[in-house]
Amino acid sequence: MFTAEVDGRFAGYVCVGPTPLTHSTWHLYWICVHPRAQGRGVGRALQAHAEAFVRSRGGERIVLETSASAAYARARLLRARPATRRSDASPTTTVPVTTVSCTAARGRRRAMTP
Repeated sequence: MFTAEVDGRFAGYVCVGPTPLTHSTWHLYWICVHPRAQGRGVGRALQAHAEAFVRSRGGERIVLETSASAAYARARLLRARPATRRSDASPTTTVPVTTVSCTAARGRRRAMTP
């Protein structure tokens, strides 16, 4: 799990984990962005960070399951616009935001910019 901060305030989190009984498949369990941080690229930065983390652990695919209900419309956008291009595995820069700082659950802090 990684959390994001913008300007020193909590902005969101992402939780990924290896899928049991698979070799290189991971699941994205949760990606949440605080309402005040939405539309500033935080979700995209968290997604890119999760993708890089999974890749660094030998992951080859991330499974994201969602619902067709209206409440999950924003989650379905993640499938439509991946944060990383498959062809060159480089992050896409979309919305310029302030630096988003990601902290691993074990307390290690990493700064990143989407």
